[in-house]
Amino acid sequence: MLYELDIEHWKKVANLFESHILSQSVINPCVHSGIGSLSVDSVDSPNVAMYSIPMMIFLVGDTTNPVAIEFIKSLPPLTIFIVPDENWSELLKKEFGKRLVVNHRTHFDHRSLDITHLRKLQEGLPEGYSLKELDLDVLPQINHEYAIQIQMYFGKIENLVVDGFGFCIVDDNDKLASYAYTPFPFKNEFEIQVFTENFPKYRRKGLATVVCAALIEYSLEKNLVPHWDAANEASVKLALKLGYSNPMTWETYYYKQE
Repeated sequence: MLYELDIEHWKKVANLFESHILSQSVINPCVHSGIGSLSVDSVDSPNVAMYSIPMMIFLVGDTTNPVAIEFIKSLPPLTIFIVPDENWSELLKKEFGKRLVVNHRTHFDHRSLDITHLRKLQEGLPEGYSLKELDLDVLPQINHEYAIQIQMYFGKIENLVVDGFGFCIVDDNDKLASYAYTPFPFKNEFEIQVFTENFPKYRRKGLATVVCAALIEYSLEKNLVPHWDAANEASVKLALKLGYSNPMTWETYYYKQE
């Protein structure tokens, strides 16, 4: 049987979620902000738990517990599932079979980042473009899909510059060309979201490199930890160019309806 547990009682499951080593920079700030819902097999002594936030679900605990199967069967389609080990992966594969889609991701080590190198990269900003912090003037120009995601986690898009931060590049007409920001509320570590508008005049100019370098430099100066987790080869190449190192591959999942 599944039970709902208030996020305020996170301490009861905190030790279970420590197994999500690569996802702490997402889980911890979301829990701290009271985002999402928590389901458990026991309110008093949880052995299996499921933490759900917008677009993502984290599973954890004893996969031999019958409730683990209940959690799997309750999962919605087209939502990213993140699991801590192969036992959970096998349960997903057994339940969804060919409907299960595997996303291959690459996590990087941030400890090799160098501020001098990041500043040098920013010198590559092309003529006709300006680099600045994200502010209320440019926020309305953010891509609709990304704006919806920001609202999911910050309540409203304006809160991004209150509870998070970002940098952007605008062209000589003050049009938003590329931007990098903190996609979740955070304490001292965060993931990076970066996007360049899909227009030929903005592509292949190194805008993503410059804007990410600015955001990472700023975070290091503030003693914040900027994590990078790549979903594709272009993101992997950008991470290495910025100075991240030691790529580690891992998987997330979702399933399609029949």
